[in-house]
Amino acid sequence: MSAEGTSRQSKIWIFLGAMLAALHVVDFIFCGHHAYDLIAGAGFVLAAIGACFNGVQTLEAIATSGKQSVVNGYAFAVAGCFLVVVSIVLKYAFQVLTIHSSRHHFAAAPDSSLSWS
Repeated sequence: MSAEGTSRQSKIWIFLGAMLAALHVVDFIFCGHHAYDLIAGAGFVLAAIGACFNGVQTLEAIATSGKQSVVNGYAFAVAGCFLVVVSIVLKYAFQVLTIHSSRHHFAAAPDSSLSWS
């Protein structure tokens, strides 16, 4: 793969990460203040940062540099993906818990004032 193709791919991932992060932050601010939206936004920001670092440094450059503390964009990308997966799990766990609690609420004993006798 050429350096030009890698740069183009990293720019696409940076753009997608920034756009998805902005969408989740806007959803957090205006549509419900759910923590999973904020976690997903942070995850997409980390993924975009990882794509930005990988556009500048490749694994070859890291391996041949000989430095002990080189910023690796893949670590940011993996951490961002982990946060996005955690936010998806939290979102659906929250939905399952609210459905379960609403079914439990409607399954309560009937009101005695509505009886026919």
